[in-house]
Amino acid sequence: MRRGSWVWGVLGLVGLAGVALRFVGLDEKLLWHDEVFTRVFAAGHAPREWFATLYGGAPVTAADLQAFQHLDPSKGPWDTVLGLARDEPQHPPLYYLLARLWMGLFGDGIGALRALSAVFSLGGLAAGGWLAHEAFGRRAATATAVALLAASPVLGLYAQEAREYSLWSAEILASCAALLRAQRRMAEGAPARWAWVIYGALTTAALYTSFSHAGVIAAQVLFVAWRARGRLTAPARAAAATLTVSALACLPWALMLRTHYAAFQASMAWAREIVIPRAELLSTFGLNLSRPIVDGWAQPTGWAWAAVAGGAALSVGALAAVGWAARRQGAGRLGPGALLVLVAVAPVALLLGPDLVLGGIRSLSTRYLMPTLVMALVALGQGLSQPGWPRRVVTVAVAAAMALSVGHNARTDAPWIKGISQALPQVVAQVRAAPDPLIVGNREAHNPGNLMALAAQLPPTVRFHLLLAYEGYRLPPHAGAVFLFSPVPWFPGAVAAAHGVEVQPVIQGLHLSLWQVTGRPAAPGP
Repeated sequence: MRRGSWVWGVLGLVGLAGVALRFVGLDEKLLWHDEVFTRVFAAGHAPREWFATLYGGAPVTAADLQAFQHLDPSKGPWDTVLGLARDEPQHPPLYYLLARLWMGLFGDGIGALRALSAVFSLGGLAAGGWLAHEAFGRRAATATAVALLAASPVLGLYAQEAREYSLWSAEILASCAALLRAQRRMAEGAPARWAWVIYGALTTAALYTSFSHAGVIAAQVLFVAWRARGRLTAPARAAAATLTVSALACLPWALMLRTHYAAFQASMAWAREIVIPRAELLSTFGLNLSRPIVDGWAQPTGWAWAAVAGGAALSVGALAAVGWAARRQGAGRLGPGALLVLVAVAPVALLLGPDLVLGGIRSLSTRYLMPTLVMALVALGQGLSQPGWPRRVVTVAVAAAMALSVGHNARTDAPWIKGISQALPQVVAQVRAAPDPLIVGNREAHNPGNLMALAAQLPPTVRFHLLLAYEGYRLPPHAGAVFLFSPVPWFPGAVAAAHGVEVQPVIQGLHLSLWQVTGRPAAPGP
């Protein structure tokens, strides 16, 4: 046995465990706000449709809310596209159309839908291996990168979420690999037409998955231009032609976005309007850089910050080492590894930069940093695959951190990525334990999605009263338990004063709360 081979065996076992755990408990994890919208859109419904039905003024049941999360035979794929275009145009339709087809084949349960993301994550492992091969040309680097991508706790979380981010991460890795392959074949004088076709197809698919892929494309263009030293070389012309075709292919959705730009602005307003201190922005960014390696908390405390610092330092150090090696390669010509660094830096420039200068929280969401996270893992694969005992020690430490993080996340039903819905399990338990519950909800903030997620986890007969307006509202006579779901601050007091009852908070989460009415409401006035 080659000296140190047991170290790579340990990392490989952790990677296999990471892959296996992506398919475990898919129907047991908390269904949360964002996944509800995936189910609704994929089923062919749209928020304006269920808002009109459920917020119509009359009480409804959990079954009424659940119905919008299941396939409707009268709805087709075009309803999915139109619903996204009108209400959530910042989400291109490819993933949702694939989810629609998947639900038709395997059912519309949340476990079946999440399995699609787990399958996409396997494609991401293949794409990561391909990229490592094209960038570094070493089998050890390729195998190590695949193991790290498989064992990464943050990628494992997204592999169990019914959202588009596992698909997008695979497209990021594969499009970069295809670009390097096309350039390499042209440099070797070999036919490269199909390599460029594959790159164009992957780029188009990625744009139809996430508009954030525009940042990846910008990094790829910069890489091609830098390699060409600003001249219109044959690879530069081929890249320009390929990207032009991709842009034309995406023109229909771009026009759709322009038509419904007001909906896009409304959906993304939070990213620029919420302002937090710069120190908090930077600490959260550092936390996100650590998540590919060490993970398990929404906000670390105490000693955990040391682990975060170590994970972030490894991510940054691996990218810096690859960038330095690429810069020194080939008489001033950038090596292929530089593409990894440029793609990793793109979200920093496009998200964190504006947040620091203009304010906002664009960079706070880990999912938008996916290019940085996956490139850091591929770069780390190159670094850890080098010979020498210091790297073997670091590899064992990385494998241990990933194993602990993956194990922790596997045991957690409501991990940090479900942030705005993390308190829902306590709400579900409280409501289920109450006699004949009635839940009074509203359309504020994240409440519609959270109420839909709550309804999916309750008996179908549980009743809801969903409000459009508060003024003059009186509780209906009800012999069972009455709850107010995430009310605006003044509403519990108004209910207490109007009915002569007490209204007390029973659950106070960061993003949602539950209040209970104690005492029988007085009969409504004339």
